[in-house]
Amino acid sequence: MAMLTVEVVVPPCDPSPLSGLISLWSNYWQKEFPEPNFDNKFATIPKNGFLALEFNSGDTIGDGKLTTIETTATDGLRFGTLSTCPGDFDVEPECDHVWGVGGSIRWETNGRVGACHLEPNTTYYFNVTFTDGQSPGTSSCDSAPCITTFQHIRIN
Repeated sequence: MAMLTVEVVVPPCDPSPLSGLISLWSNYWQKEFPEPNFDNKFATIPKNGFLALEFNSGDTIGDGKLTTIETTATDGLRFGTLSTCPGDFDVEPECDHVWGVGGSIRWETNGRVGACHLEPNTTYYFNVTFTDGQSPGTSSCDSAPCITTFQHIRIN
Protein backbone atom coordinates (compact mmCIF):
# COMPACT_ATOMS: atom_id res chain seq x y z
CA MET A 1 0.00 0.00 0.00
CA ALA A 2 1.43 3.38 -1.02
CA MET A 3 1.42 6.28 1.44
CA LEU A 4 0.49 9.74 0.25
CA THR A 5 1.92 12.78 2.01
CA VAL A 6 0.37 16.19 1.51
CA GLU A 7 2.28 19.31 2.50
CA VAL A 8 0.31 22.49 2.98
CA VAL A 9 2.35 25.64 2.46
CA VAL A 10 0.93 28.81 3.93
CA PRO A 11 2.16 31.87 2.04
CA PRO A 12 4.01 34.38 4.22
CA CYS A 13 2.32 37.61 5.15
CA ASP A 14 2.99 40.65 3.00
CA PRO A 15 4.67 43.38 5.05
CA SER A 16 2.21 45.96 6.34
CA PRO A 17 2.59 49.48 4.92
CA LEU A 18 2.21 50.70 8.53
CA SER A 19 4.81 50.27 11.25
CA GLY A 20 3.52 48.28 14.14
CA LEU A 21 3.84 46.66 17.50
CA ILE A 22 2.98 42.99 18.02
CA SER A 23 2.09 41.72 21.47
CA LEU A 24 0.92 38.32 22.62
CA TRP A 25 -2.73 38.08 23.66
CA SER A 26 -1.61 36.29 26.83
CA ASN A 27 0.76 39.15 27.78
CA TYR A 28 -1.87 41.80 27.12
CA TRP A 29 -4.87 40.13 28.80
CA GLN A 30 -2.85 37.98 31.25
CA LYS A 31 -4.94 35.01 30.03
CA GLU A 32 -4.86 32.66 27.07
CA PHE A 33 -7.35 33.11 24.20
CA PRO A 34 -10.40 32.92 24.32
CA GLU A 35 -10.24 34.31 27.84
CA PRO A 36 -11.03 36.68 29.44
CA ASN A 37 -14.79 36.25 29.53
CA PHE A 38 -15.08 40.04 29.97
CA ASP A 39 -12.39 42.69 30.43
CA ASN A 40 -11.34 46.22 29.36
CA LYS A 41 -7.74 47.40 29.04
CA PHE A 42 -5.99 50.55 27.79
CA ALA A 43 -3.85 50.16 24.69
CA THR A 44 -1.29 52.45 23.12
CA ILE A 45 -0.92 52.45 19.35
CA PRO A 46 1.88 54.15 17.41
CA LYS A 47 0.74 57.25 15.49
CA ASN A 48 0.29 56.19 11.84
CA GLY A 49 0.99 52.62 12.97
CA PHE A 50 -0.82 49.61 14.38
CA LEU A 51 -0.99 47.32 17.38
CA ALA A 52 -1.52 43.59 16.78
CA LEU A 53 -2.48 41.14 19.53
CA GLU A 54 -1.34 37.65 18.48
CA PHE A 55 -3.30 34.59 19.61
CA ASN A 56 -3.92 30.99 18.62
CA SER A 57 -7.52 29.86 18.34
CA GLY A 58 -6.66 26.41 19.74
CA ASP A 59 -9.61 24.06 19.88
CA THR A 60 -11.95 26.82 21.09
CA ILE A 61 -15.63 26.29 20.52
CA GLY A 62 -17.80 29.35 20.94
CA ASP A 63 -17.97 32.98 20.00
CA GLY A 64 -17.23 36.43 21.31
CA LYS A 65 -16.52 39.99 20.27
CA LEU A 66 -13.74 42.55 20.36
CA THR A 67 -14.48 46.23 20.72
CA THR A 68 -12.57 49.46 21.17
CA ILE A 69 -14.78 51.38 23.55
CA GLU A 70 -15.21 55.14 23.69
CA THR A 71 -13.66 56.74 26.75
CA THR A 72 -12.33 60.18 27.56
CA ALA A 73 -8.84 58.80 26.83
CA THR A 74 -9.62 57.66 23.27
CA ASP A 75 -7.85 59.62 20.53
CA GLY A 76 -10.28 59.22 17.59
CA LEU A 77 -11.65 56.69 15.10
CA ARG A 78 -10.11 53.22 15.20
CA PHE A 79 -10.03 50.56 12.50
CA GLY A 80 -9.74 46.95 13.65
CA THR A 81 -9.44 43.58 11.93
CA LEU A 82 -9.06 39.90 12.72
CA SER A 83 -6.50 38.42 10.33
CA THR A 84 -3.86 35.71 10.03
CA CYS A 85 -1.28 38.45 9.38
CA PRO A 86 -0.11 41.29 11.63
CA GLY A 87 -0.99 44.75 10.31
CA ASP A 88 -3.41 43.33 7.72
CA PHE A 89 -6.36 45.69 7.23
CA ASP A 90 -7.55 44.22 3.92
CA VAL A 91 -9.91 41.49 5.16
CA GLU A 92 -13.46 40.30 4.52
CA PRO A 93 -16.18 42.62 5.91
CA GLU A 94 -17.13 40.23 8.74
CA CYS A 95 -13.59 40.58 10.09
CA ASP A 96 -13.22 44.37 10.20
CA HIS A 97 -14.86 47.36 11.83
CA VAL A 98 -14.36 51.13 12.09
CA TRP A 99 -15.17 52.31 15.60
CA GLY A 100 -16.44 55.71 16.51
CA VAL A 101 -18.51 55.19 19.63
CA GLY A 102 -19.89 51.66 19.29
CA GLY A 103 -19.71 48.42 17.38
CA SER A 104 -17.54 45.36 17.50
CA ILE A 105 -15.93 42.54 15.54
CA ARG A 106 -17.71 39.31 16.40
CA TRP A 107 -15.66 36.11 16.19
CA GLU A 108 -17.02 32.59 16.04
CA THR A 109 -15.86 29.03 15.71
CA ASN A 110 -19.28 27.40 15.50
CA GLY A 111 -20.95 28.73 12.34
CA ARG A 112 -22.57 31.93 13.62
CA VAL A 113 -23.75 33.95 10.62
CA GLY A 114 -22.33 37.46 10.24
CA ALA A 115 -19.28 36.86 12.44
CA CYS A 116 -15.61 36.46 11.56
CA HIS A 117 -14.94 32.71 11.36
CA LEU A 118 -11.84 31.48 13.19
CA GLU A 119 -10.36 28.14 12.18
CA PRO A 120 -9.12 25.85 14.97
CA ASN A 121 -5.43 25.79 15.91
CA THR A 122 -4.61 28.84 13.78
CA THR A 123 -2.60 31.96 14.68
CA TYR A 124 -4.57 35.20 14.35
CA TYR A 125 -3.98 38.88 15.02
CA PHE A 126 -6.39 41.47 16.39
CA ASN A 127 -5.05 44.50 14.47
CA VAL A 128 -5.99 48.06 15.42
CA THR A 129 -4.94 51.41 14.00
CA PHE A 130 -6.32 54.94 14.15
CA THR A 131 -8.01 56.12 10.96
CA ASP A 132 -9.82 59.00 9.31
CA GLY A 133 -12.60 56.53 8.47
CA GLN A 134 -11.46 56.16 4.86
CA SER A 135 -8.07 54.48 5.03
CA PRO A 136 -6.15 52.66 7.75
CA GLY A 137 -3.04 54.59 6.73
CA THR A 138 -4.49 58.00 7.59
CA SER A 139 -4.59 58.59 11.33
CA SER A 140 -7.14 60.69 13.19
CA CYS A 141 -4.89 60.68 16.25
CA ASP A 142 -2.91 63.87 16.87
CA SER A 143 -0.87 62.64 19.82
CA ALA A 144 1.84 60.00 19.99
CA PRO A 145 1.28 57.33 21.07
CA CYS A 146 -2.46 57.14 20.50
CA ILE A 147 -4.59 55.66 23.29
CA THR A 148 -7.75 53.58 23.21
CA THR A 149 -9.47 50.93 25.32
CA PHE A 150 -10.00 47.35 24.13
CA GLN A 151 -12.86 45.26 25.40
CA HIS A 152 -13.16 41.50 24.96
CA ILE A 153 -16.37 39.60 25.66
CA ARG A 154 -16.62 35.83 25.33
CA ILE A 155 -20.11 34.55 24.61
CA ASN A 156 -20.89 30.87 24.96
